[in-house]
Amino acid sequence: MDKIIIRQNDSGVWERFHGEPRQITYMAKTVKVLKYDGSDPIEDHPWEPYPVTVNVDPMKIAGFYNDGTWDDANLAKYGLVACVPFEEKDGYEIVSGPEYKKVGDRFMETYKTKKMPAQEPRAEPETAALSPKEKLALIGLTREELRSLLADV
Repeated sequence: MDKIIIRQNDSGVWERFHGEPRQITYMAKTVKVLKYDGSDPIEDHPWEPYPVTVNVDPMKIAGFYNDGTWDDANLAKYGLVACVPFEEKDGYEIVSGPEYKKVGDRFMETYKTKKMPAQEPRAEPETAALSPKEKLALIGLTREELRSLLADV
């Protein structure tokens, strides 16, 4: 089952990271040191954290994670976390919005649910005592319509 991607909002509440492409800001902790001539970087150097704003597409990020192209470290760079999605159970209905909670070493999507009342099976009409004409009327056919249908067979 594919995981969903979540991110903490400015209030510290975890929320689903999905929808349209958007800008996010993350704190970079390294810089690339270039050679004097500007060619390939020598290496990443630790640096005082500084904000970097990038354009991201949440759907692509989820796809990268779920197909194995990205791992948890790639997500963490942008303040994102993979989360196990909620699984609905038969006989229960959702009565709240989603919440994201850390359970052990992973995050889980949860909802408040309530048990739905059992539905009584629909009684089928008793057809044994009905005449053929009455049985046809139950399904909305006349004898003439039935004859016409059977004549084409």
